[in-house]
Amino acid sequence: METWHIILLGVIQGITEFLPISSSGHLILAPRLLNFEGQGLGLDAVLHLATLLVIIIFFKGDLTQLLKNLFNKKNSTGYRRVAWGIVLASFPAGLA
Repeated sequence: METWHIILLGVIQGITEFLPISSSGHLILAPRLLNFEGQGLGLDAVLHLATLLVIIIFFKGDLTQLLKNLFNKKNSTGYRRVAWGIVLASFPAGLA
């Protein structure tokens, strides 16, 4: 697979991840529509991992505040309530 194919797939992943459409589906369709070799599941996983890393870097400050205030009872900023809301909302997915 050529470098520009990987770059193109990275751009497609970056654009479609935050839209209400399937970024994985677009990663499968792009090579077929543009007539180049499929990338396989390994590259798909790396692209999704890179997206997660970018999100963590971008929201580093907010994530830090959420973790700091998770058990802070003297919180006046609302981060504690949001942090516990995220924890509670994650239980159904964890159980599934």
